[in-house]
Amino acid sequence: WTGAARADKGVPRADKGVPRAASAPASAPSEGLVLVVEAAPMGLDPERVRAAVARELGAAVALAPASDRPGALVLRHDGERRAVLIYRAEDGRVLERAVDLPEVPEQAVEIIALLAGNLVRNEAAELSEALRSQLGGARSTAPLPAPASASASAPVPAPAPREQRRLAPAARPPSCASAGASSVPIGVDVAPFVGTSTFSGVNVVRNFSLNWIAGYARGLRGLELAGAANIESGFACGAQIAGAANVVAGPVVGLQAAFAANVGGALEGAQIAGGLNLASDVRGVQLGLVNIATGSVKGAQIGVVNVAAGGVKGVQIGAINVATRSTFSLGLLTVVPQGRLHVDLWGTESGLLMAGLKHGGDHFHHIYGVGLRPGGDELRWSAAIGFGGHFPVASWGFVDADFISHSLFGSQALDDYELLMQVRALLGVTLTSGFALYGGPSVNQLLSNDPDTASLSVFGGSQLHAGAEGFALRSIWPGLTLGVQAR
Repeated sequence: WTGAARADKGVPRADKGVPRAASAPASAPSEGLVLVVEAAPMGLDPERVRAAVARELGAAVALAPASDRPGALVLRHDGERRAVLIYRAEDGRVLERAVDLPEVPEQAVEIIALLAGNLVRNEAAELSEALRSQLGGARSTAPLPAPASASASAPVPAPAPREQRRLAPAARPPSCASAGASSVPIGVDVAPFVGTSTFSGVNVVRNFSLNWIAGYARGLRGLELAGAANIESGFACGAQIAGAANVVAGPVVGLQAAFAANVGGALEGAQIAGGLNLASDVRGVQLGLVNIATGSVKGAQIGVVNVAAGGVKGVQIGAINVATRSTFSLGLLTVVPQGRLHVDLWGTESGLLMAGLKHGGDHFHHIYGVGLRPGGDELRWSAAIGFGGHFPVASWGFVDADFISHSLFGSQALDDYELLMQVRALLGVTLTSGFALYGGPSVNQLLSNDPDTASLSVFGGSQLHAGAEGFALRSIWPGLTLGVQAR
């Protein structure tokens, strides 16, 4: 990891390679600390980061969309796993540090909190030693440069005594070995203990295993085939292919493929099943009717139902998707408890007034809305459903790209039906925490059985194509959307 600090009032930096005098600790903010998460590294939840920083400092910390006042701590990322923290001290100095994060989200949050605490206290040397001891060695052997100071003669303060936390070791790849188990090149069984296992037992690791009905062993390093089931009490490294199920009590590295189900511990590879795929942490792909990860997913879940209890860093594609947090979940119903949930009110150039919910992960959301169009020849009601992408722009706003389908119903004749399809590009500006204004252009297309549709567009509604039962494809026209968003 690397660290750097700067003063924003013209204080010259020390020459490269010449030690600089350490500064006095940055003064504590008199109005409380504000955390601005411009772009969270690794898709970390800003609230979890805020809580960890508050615990580290033993003080109240508030999230804010933006802040230039003293006592503001700004977090952004510089690459996938590199966090940058900037602190504005009350004496006018601006201190900055950067650190490479471990892959485990819980450890990454703790490292950011530790970095924030030392940055506010301005204890660069202590931070360097703490990170080296807690992560088992620094990423770089270069010494940490002392932060620039407003006064070269300022005394070097003694680090404030505080409890040293022990972080859990970084996750290690699954082992393809088992202590106490013998290795056999080939095993052939009709069923457990009926075949070569009658003589060798089941506390063995096989390189090739053929099970006519089912087989049971300590582990696999190679290929295993079964008419019904493959069962390992330790691990599987290689490929398991079964007519019914593959079950591994420990880690799986490679492929599990079965008609009914695949069950394993930590997965690095792929599970493919006609029914259920179950694993703890997934680093790879789960493809089946139902895919469940009791931990996190770094990769993809593709099926009818996808569940990731620890969150998704990758994609979920299915009819129903559930994840505590997610970078991309596409489906008819998506539940992301730690994701984005907004209440939107918006209007369009055609006179539609809508209210709805926008819900999803970091960069993908679903839209559900209802509304009406009071003008024109008659009152029209609208029910809308859509989806879109979300792209944060620094701390002041965002860009959304959405597709929405509006079903319009006339108040006088319920059999009059119009389908308004809309693609829109929106620029949002955050005014306060949780409140934003947005607007942007749209492209509209109408499918209707009502010949009187010209009033829906200020540019007219000429017919492009006539279909069966009076339905017609109307003209494409440009439009405008304006709205407000709250969360």
